[in-house]
Amino acid sequence: TAGIKGTTLIMNLPGSVNGVQENLNIVLPLLEHMVEKMGSMATS
Repeated sequence: TAGIKGTTLIMNLPGSVNGVQENLNIVLPLLEHMVEKMGSMATS
């Protein structure tokens, strides 16, 4: 689960180390795009 509060991206990650690693392997490559989108939302 993830959301945005103001200019902060909030992400919930699983409790296990393996679960966190699996989720971050998916999310980290997309992080730059997410931040760019958040920036464009702030200027809209």
